Amino acid sequence: MGRKVVVYITLIFLIFIMPIIIHTLMLFGNATTDNDWIGFFGSYIGGIIGAVVALWIVNVQVKSAKKGIEEQIDFQKKLNDSKEIIEQRVYVDYTMEINSIILNEMSPQNKYILLHSHVSTIIHNNINEDLGKMKAHFLKTRYYGGASCILDIKIEIELLESNNQDFNEEVKYTAKMSMSGLNRDETIYIPLFLKYEKLHLIFVKIEYSTLSGERIKFVSDLLNKTEEYYTITENDESVLIKKKELHDEYYIIPGNPHNNN
Repeated sequence: MGRKVVVYITLIFLIFIMPIIIHTLMLFGNATTDNDWIGFFGSYIGGIIGAVVALWIVNVQVKSAKKGIEEQIDFQKKLNDSKEIIEQRVYVDYTMEINSIILNEMSPQNKYILLHSHVSTIIHNNINEDLGKMKAHFLKTRYYGGASCILDIKIEIELLESNNQDFNEEVKYTAKMSMSGLNRDETIYIPLFLKYEKLHLIFVKIEYSTLSGERIKFVSDLLNKTEEYYTITENDESVLIKKKELHDEYYIIPGNPHNNN
């Protein structure tokens, strides 16, 4: 039986039963006057009521204190989780370069080549000797941050005919690729198209999970010159966490081995 039920029964007893008992004792008791009985039982009932009220107040205070402690614990847990998420948060980025379509002059260690159907067809229809001479535009992807790896990577790119000044969507080519994970010292290379092809990269989207379970979406819009990072909620809603203007990036490898001058 719950405490509330006990309290209610006690109050009902005091309100309805005790007057009958008092009346009976007054008829058969040995008190000098009726006032003696009334005074005694009044004090007795008042003590009981006071005790019940005191217990009720204590119960309310305990519940309030317990709720406050639980809220504080929950707040601290969310704070710790948020701190862990931020500490494990990483950001992907990419650069562009030109190399042989199979990277034959590059060490394969810690490097992966992801293919989409357009490039895959070229590779499967040519021998390695010829492929080594074919130059392609590459999208080179890595990430930065404190985490040792990222997980469940999904990459989407969009290409357009570069000589189409109106960027007609009818000539748009979309490709999707994926990897199970990427370590901090690893790099993903995506051959986009051959150097002589009149294609143009206009959009890159990369989704991945961090070690803390956070889902991140990176969107690079080369037409509007913007880059944005979103965190994806459990309801699949995208919440913007970082945005920057996209600028052309130029770099060389130490030693500048591609300089023929």
